[in-house]
Amino acid sequence: MRTEREQALTDNDFFEPLGFTKDAQFVRNKRFNSVLKLSGKINQFMLNQIAPLSFWRNDFGKTSKDTGLSEAREFLQRACAERGVYDEEGIAKRKLWNAKRAEQPAPVIAASGLPSAFIVKQKGEYVYVKCPFCGELHKHGGAELGARLPHCWMHYADIGNYELVRPGSPKKKAA
Repeated sequence: MRTEREQALTDNDFFEPLGFTKDAQFVRNKRFNSVLKLSGKINQFMLNQIAPLSFWRNDFGKTSKDTGLSEAREFLQRACAERGVYDEEGIAKRKLWNAKRAEQPAPVIAASGLPSAFIVKQKGEYVYVKCPFCGELHKHGGAELGARLPHCWMHYADIGNYELVRPGSPKKKAA
């Protein structure tokens, strides 16, 4: 449980604790909008990369012989621990998926109100559809049109279902 002082220190203009792994703490530097990985024992140089030394001295230098370094280190470790485990690989994947998703055009909405996943090809009982969310081809069993299929939920928490739609054949122009 955070004290009022710790809460005030965490809500600052310099950094945001992001989490930890077994051998490092992760902090977002607000000035440069970058993630800093602090491996090993946190030292004065590392603290200076996160916030100006005056920030640390004002709040931690008054009580310790080591100019508050150990108290600042403990505070930072507690703040990162409160945020939980920092999953670098998961975050990198999420960034890739978000970028991929942003590249996709707005989906065509079916009569049901769901985004349409157009059938691109069919092989036996399987259909391949172009996903309206990520743009990749997804294989589905059975060609039941209108079926609501949950998809891409493993990458996007805010995405629901889509509907299989067979594109209509193009109309011939009158001569």
